[in-house]
Amino acid sequence: MGKGAEAGPEAWKDRLGEYDAVVLAAGSGLLRNGMLGETDIAKLPVDLVRGRSVELCPPASSNGRLDATSLSREAVLCGKYAAPTAEAGVTLIGATHEFKEDLAAKEVATELRGRSYQLAPDAWDKGEVARVTSGYRVQSRRGNLGRMPILGILGGDDLHQNVWLFTGLSSRGLLYHGVYGDILSDAILEGNDGGMMRRCPHLNWWREYGV
Repeated sequence: MGKGAEAGPEAWKDRLGEYDAVVLAAGSGLLRNGMLGETDIAKLPVDLVRGRSVELCPPASSNGRLDATSLSREAVLCGKYAAPTAEAGVTLIGATHEFKEDLAAKEVATELRGRSYQLAPDAWDKGEVARVTSGYRVQSRRGNLGRMPILGILGGDDLHQNVWLFTGLSSRGLLYHGVYGDILSDAILEGNDGGMMRRCPHLNWWREYGV
């Protein structure tokens, strides 16, 4: 791109030639922003699932200020999750799995309360719903080992001659990204994913779909 040229939404593609390898790991953006070709998207064994969470704010103290000490600052994960945010006293609780239904904000809060109350009873009893956040996850199809992530080499395509894929972490990216990131980076340095698949044969599951 010459000097003074405006960077459009596709400008990032022009820079990929500078790199030895490209890892596509944009989550739902892989399916929604045209990073993968239509053929690969159609074969990829995943579903795009909407997830919404609620932010619970602490109650106001007698002086009218938020009582940031009244809610737990511990993070808990057990099916659903409850986690403190950077904002003092605010707890994030999530997330829904919405395939087709379009839940109202009140319905989201009701569903999450029913499924996560035991994880954060104080947050639900003392807190108030400040807002509902929304996003999309790439959820891999369930196999005999549950839902496994998708990682490995795609080879060359229109984007780059050495493209790798890292997706399908569903709602467990915070747990899986470091573990599988190490595995994938070793494979990239080796130049192929054969060794990775021999060491971790369970990661080969998505190849059966012809991607």
